[in-house]
Amino acid sequence: MRYFGAFVVFISIAFHYSVLSTTIRSRSELEKRRILEGVHIHNQDTDWGRVSQSRVSFAFVKATDGYGDANPDSENESAACRKEHLYCGTYHFAIPSKSSGISQANFFIKNGGKWTSDGKTLPGVLDIEGNPHGPICYNLSPAEILDWIREFSETYFAGTRRYPTIYTNTNWWKECTDNNASFGTTSALWIEEYASNVGELPSGWSTWSFWSYDNQGSIGEEKVRWNGDAHSLALFACGSSRD
Repeated sequence: MRYFGAFVVFISIAFHYSVLSTTIRSRSELEKRRILEGVHIHNQDTDWGRVSQSRVSFAFVKATDGYGDANPDSENESAACRKEHLYCGTYHFAIPSKSSGISQANFFIKNGGKWTSDGKTLPGVLDIEGNPHGPICYNLSPAEILDWIREFSETYFAGTRRYPTIYTNTNWWKECTDNNASFGTTSALWIEEYASNVGELPSGWSTWSFWSYDNQGSIGEEKVRWNGDAHSLALFACGSSRD
């Protein structure tokens, strides 16, 4: 009977060790998922199951652009993204030469760019970078570009109570805003730099929040990294940090 009791104790210990090992592995897998890689998706009709399986924690999809085009599926895309338990955000591709910052911010808010305090929606993104179809600074002076960004940012804030994250690259910011430093106190920075390190940041930001480091993703996306842990991203989604 003494041996039987020892055997039962051994089996019990082995069982609890197995459960503990499985729990540790599960937590480890969860933490790997929350290394906080993400994607910046340009295509419509996204396979969100495949996105989730790529072990990302967040995703951004296009909602609108300065030409007056709106993605008719942005709200459905965002809902599908959240269904996969990802943090989700949308962006507006700015064309400052087409219309005012006020007009484009309102258009963005009305067409999928509005932030909500559900804990999963990331604040909207102002994608402001080189002109894809003409002079890099849109034939606007640095002062005019800055006024446009201020209009957009303040209008977005008035409509959502969040400032937009600013997506840009350092070279464009230097040339087209004269490396202005005034937005780092209100907007998080999403830096575009396809390289192994971030490099120099635009003036006004001492750190980056998001970093697009590769544009050769397997599902037609940019690979993006969050500069923090899962807790800090949760706070950012709720409006408790970095803006």
